[in-house]
Amino acid sequence: VEHLVFSLHLASFVILFSFVPGPLFLAVVKLTHGSELQIAAGITAFSLISVEVIYLLKALLRFYYPETQKLRWRSAPAWVTLLTVVAIFFVNSVFITLTYAIGAAIALWRV
Repeated sequence: VEHLVFSLHLASFVILFSFVPGPLFLAVVKLTHGSELQIAAGITAFSLISVEVIYLLKALLRFYYPETQKLRWRSAPAWVTLLTVVAIFFVNSVFITLTYAIGAAIALWRV
């Protein structure tokens, strides 16, 4: 049961955190113009992804390794957890991209 609750916690965080980029990118667009917009949007996107990865990594480490207050980054559990979080983000991005591409292909084929 505790794994289910923790999974719901992670899913809730990701869903709630997904509301942040919209207003933030709107503010970036209003404040910057031209080539500065691409740089500012890239920095903002990288910052948001970094915050989400760090939060999820810390949550996973605190849940699955509560006995260690500070887990050394050289340890195997810390590296495995970090690589798992990064892999989940990568696989999720690929899945969403493929889903949209297939949906667009079906829509264009029916036209």
